[in-house]
Amino acid sequence: MIRILTLFLLAFTVGLTGTTVEEFFAQGAKSSDITAPADGIFPNGQKMGFAFYAVGAGKEGPKPRKDLEAQWEADRENIFRSGAVTMVGQQYCDVEDHLKLAEKYNLSLALAINPVVEGQKLNSMKKIDQWVKDKRPFPVKEVTEGVTEVVKKAAPSKRVAWWVIIPNELRFWKSYEIQYLELATKIIRENDPLKRPIYMYEPNHRTAEPMAKTGKFTDLIGKGMYTNYASSKNQRVFCRWTMEEVKGALKLLGRSENMAITHPEMFQQPEENEVPMIETWVRHDTYCSLINGAKGMLIFSARRREGFTAFDKYLAAYLKVGRELEGPMKLSKPFLFGTPLNDLEVNIQSGPETVKGTFNKKEMEFPSLSFTNLALDGVRYIFIANSANEGVDAAIGGFPNGTNVMVKDLFSDHPSFRATEGEFEVKLPALGVAAYKLYRNN
Repeated sequence: MIRILTLFLLAFTVGLTGTTVEEFFAQGAKSSDITAPADGIFPNGQKMGFAFYAVGAGKEGPKPRKDLEAQWEADRENIFRSGAVTMVGQQYCDVEDHLKLAEKYNLSLALAINPVVEGQKLNSMKKIDQWVKDKRPFPVKEVTEGVTEVVKKAAPSKRVAWWVIIPNELRFWKSYEIQYLELATKIIRENDPLKRPIYMYEPNHRTAEPMAKTGKFTDLIGKGMYTNYASSKNQRVFCRWTMEEVKGALKLLGRSENMAITHPEMFQQPEENEVPMIETWVRHDTYCSLINGAKGMLIFSARRREGFTAFDKYLAAYLKVGRELEGPMKLSKPFLFGTPLNDLEVNIQSGPETVKGTFNKKEMEFPSLSFTNLALDGVRYIFIANSANEGVDAAIGGFPNGTNVMVKDLFSDHPSFRATEGEFEVKLPALGVAAYKLYRNN
């Protein structure tokens, strides 16, 4: 390993890119070229969609309880005024109340299309299954009227950023479910003059091919990233696998990877001795998914469940990430608009180079480190996530050597330092994440 590192350092002395400092930092996107509205949600704005499902309870969700209403209201105030979220996610309330929440807290909205069909909310696939069991024709007229009513109520509001199809997890091999998905998305597009993106949640286990079959009707594609629930607590490279499947679906459809989002987990109660791991899990899972292409997050969920005593620790960890992304650091911006470049290298000095995971009964192997190198406004942003259950030490290099390249650790208060050798070292603990900004010293 020492020999490998020596060769690596020799390569950096001349610079792997062969570029000057000026050329190195001149690459990439410029904020001045971004035309999307500053207060909109990506892909139609400059903010990342970051939201929680089910904040508190409501008329259409778990039965309201007066003894919990004060807590639920406190949760709404805490979350929606946190500076971490950019949207009101899907809530247990009707369209009007959903819009009022977004207006009250000055947030955008991921609005659920949950139509009334034949006098009942179509909030479950069981209701569609019943049409099949009853051997009745698909109710085109009733579905059209129900979906149209929801969309026409909400479409005038600029708070709506994404439309969310309900029921979710619709199955491509069920003809009535696909007919509903095709019809609902058609109606949304016909009645939304702002052409906002449509999304449907895909289940935890779904892979690229089936997601492409349902995703051809939507715009955004994403699936559950419920790592602990998926029995992947100790193989958290599940997050990378999740994003590779989502991007694979988009590729099959010939669509931009910029339409990938993800669903982090917030509902599994850990063992008592695992509670200290919550922040580590949250930070690994969110940043690993961002590094691997997620452009938005819908966290499931912010409802206080019986026995879920880890709620507050999970919430604090997710709000911390949200503030890093959308607060003063504005780390969402390089993820959304930075130009991905491949002119830097990561060389592992110690620790595992690969990790294995078994997903959908198939064993797979991935690099232990997820890494991205993003250029924006003459600055390089480097994000790294370690998916190994042990520490990894690595060297990052390939940029011009000398005294003109400065490195700032974005997750610490340590001052910037000069990377005079064209490289610097990173020590990542098990499931650790790191973020650095490389900039020119003038």
